[in-house]
Amino acid sequence: MRRESVGPAILITALGFSLIAAAQWRTALPPIPTSATTVISLHTEHLQVTSDSIADAENLIVDNDPFRLSNTAPTVRYSALAETGASGTGYVAPQAPRPTLILKAIVGGPPWRALIDGIPGQPPGTLAEPGSKFDKLVVRSVSSESVVIQGMDTSWVLTFSKR
Repeated sequence: MRRESVGPAILITALGFSLIAAAQWRTALPPIPTSATTVISLHTEHLQVTSDSIADAENLIVDNDPFRLSNTAPTVRYSALAETGASGTGYVAPQAPRPTLILKAIVGGPPWRALIDGIPGQPPGTLAEPGSKFDKLVVRSVSSESVVIQGMDTSWVLTFSKR
């Protein structure tokens, strides 16, 4: 083959493959039958609501209340305070913020003890050792470099600040 005849041969081959691809593209999925669809009417007649039918429905609901076994009205008024055991006006005070604990010193040798500021209800420089309990805080461990204190929902690892 000559060089001049290669270009048209490539063009004819590409065109032939394009026609084959188009034919296979059209026949890849079966044809979807199109049939006449019927339109369903969504319009319905409105029911007449009378005051008697509302009263009957109310009585039916009250007589078959699934949330009350006795099917009668309660004899005691609901009170959230009585349910929680609280007293007063119903005001619930927010929880106290977490204390800011500061490690001042670690003293002794094994066993180590720590001087800690910021423990609620304790004076500054409170001496703490492993197992010490301060209200809801428990000192879990004291080492030469850190103190681990556990609260109800968090734990603190106190170390010396590097200045």
